[in-house]
Order: sequence, then structure tokens, then C-alpha cells
Amino acid sequence: MEETVHDIAVQTFQGTLAQMEKDERADFAQSQAGLYEAIEKEYPALFASIREKIRAGTWIPVGACGSSPT
Repeated sequence: MEETVHDIAVQTFQGTLAQMEKDERADFAQSQAGLYEAIEKEYPALFASIREKIRAGTWIPVGACGSSPT
């Protein structure tokens, strides 16, 4: 899980956000509520950027039960 949070997810999410800045038509769907929780704790600035895209409707959290990270 440590490698997933600190390497794979960070690179994936930062790269996705960069692509979304280049192309306003880009959408992204991501599941794994636990990963959102870990990113919020370990990388709050990254999580804030994700939250902005969720509010804009271009980053779509899928497959989770309970509250949304918005």
C-alpha cells in the first residue's frame, strides 16, 4: 500500500491533473475510497486539486459507498 500511495497514485493523479489542464474535455474516473483517504492525509494539496476537479464534474469518483470526497 505504501508504494501505491507514495509512488503510483501520486504520479497517476499528478499526471492526470496535468492532462486535464491541457485539455478541458478530459474526464477521469477513479475508484478506491481508501486511496482518496490516504492521499488526503499524505498529500493535502494534491487532494485539494482533485477535489476541485470533482466539483467541476471532470474527476469522477466511482464505486464507493458513503460520503464523497467533495
